[in-house]
Amino acid sequence: MASGSIKSSVKDTLIYGMGNIAIKLVGFILIPFYTNTAYFSVAEFGALGILEITAQVLAVVLGLSLPQSLFRWYWDKDYSDKQKSVFFTSMAAQTAISLLFCLFFILLAKQISVLIFSDERFYDEIILLTVSTGLQSLNTLVSSLLRLQSRASAYTVTNTIKLIVVLGITLFLVVGKKMGIAGIYTAQIIGNGLYLLVLLPYIIRNSQVHLDLKALRGMIAYGAPLLWAALFTVILNVIDRYSLNFLSALESVAVYTLAFKIASTLKLVVADSIKLAVGPLIIKKMDLPGHERFYTKIWLYSSFVLMFGIVGLSLFSQEVVSLVSSSAFYDKAFFLIPVLTLSVFFVNLKDLNVYGLVISKKTGAMGLIVAIASAAGVGLNALLIPMLNTFGAALASFTAQVIFWLMVYKISQKHYPLNYETRKLLLIIIIGTAFAFSGFLLRDLDLLPRIGIKLLLLTAYPLAYLPLHFYETSEIEAFKGFVKKWSRLRNLRSNIRSVSGDLDT
Repeated sequence: MASGSIKSSVKDTLIYGMGNIAIKLVGFILIPFYTNTAYFSVAEFGALGILEITAQVLAVVLGLSLPQSLFRWYWDKDYSDKQKSVFFTSMAAQTAISLLFCLFFILLAKQISVLIFSDERFYDEIILLTVSTGLQSLNTLVSSLLRLQSRASAYTVTNTIKLIVVLGITLFLVVGKKMGIAGIYTAQIIGNGLYLLVLLPYIIRNSQVHLDLKALRGMIAYGAPLLWAALFTVILNVIDRYSLNFLSALESVAVYTLAFKIASTLKLVVADSIKLAVGPLIIKKMDLPGHERFYTKIWLYSSFVLMFGIVGLSLFSQEVVSLVSSSAFYDKAFFLIPVLTLSVFFVNLKDLNVYGLVISKKTGAMGLIVAIASAAGVGLNALLIPMLNTFGAALASFTAQVIFWLMVYKISQKHYPLNYETRKLLLIIIIGTAFAFSGFLLRDLDLLPRIGIKLLLLTAYPLAYLPLHFYETSEIEAFKGFVKKWSRLRNLRSNIRSVSGDLDT
């Protein structure tokens, strides 16, 4: 059973990953324009970074944890025959909340601009950002329903269409019309609106016009601790850039933002894809026999795959920064990437361990946990940024994420204990960190020998575990079978068909 579940998870992870790769591909296409001084000054790119994290905070407030509550209520046995009314109730509540909060933030746009940037010049951009975020909150609820119904392909296709539209309009408004930051958020408003329009028939089919106030009260009560936890979590994730904004300068924020965008590729493409795929499955299987092995293997396998990505991205961070940035001013961003990618590793661990609290209905503990981690993040940023500037912010973010995960892991194990393979996790952390930072030693070499050595290091990374008895015999045999099967190019078509058949069963 665990094997079949893992296969299904791999299938959905690959599909979600394709969508997330498209998201990041759009981001990479736009970075050279964002870092090009013909369209954005360094300070304006730093301001964009601050506006982006402000949108993240606003999205949490607007969301009111309704998507998370929908996940819990949609498959609840007491509401199995009321799923359409539960979804309609969620959409109605989300629409009302978004309208009220958007009106509030639009009225205070000037004050918010002054608070963040010490002047009113980003007043219009904050209004556009607010409208875009309000529409995005509705998109998130619809996307959650697609995930709940395991409509991975529909999820990926619709989100990819939205991204293509947003990309095209952004390029037209930023490059063609020179609208700057306003052009970015105008394109997002159009894309988010189109997403809802395309999925309107799906929304109608899955809705029953009935406000289930009992379910709504339960969802709000369930989601309240999650809301505070999510708010503190996003604060923990963005406090580094806010701190740089207040303690340093927008130019420092710009360099850090570029490094963060590159590092967050791994979170979006790998960690978030895994979470999107296995999240609903974890909840659905929480009462089935054999689910413990499924949970623990997902925890370990995702950590290994993610660390492999961290090693690769960290080794080639110098080359990636040179490739995507249009100004030499940003070259120093590559020093921050290994630290920020390792932060992603512990974010992924935390996201998987938190399901123990969700299943045991101990989400109330999350508020205190994330509040402590956020306070640690604020203190670390205040301490390290004056001494180390952007590297201090990266180090503070990493340390706060480690603290966050350790607290979640400890409390989750108390309420929902599982036999995790912690020895292997420790090996992943130690070996992966050593390989990730080894690229610093090669930064002064010429391009071709530098790339050659880095490719050798990346190839050697999985082999470094062999003397430490990391891999199980069955895993080694499965890998040998995989290589043998896929090395026969003449059987490529039949192999693809066989995989599709296995994953669909």
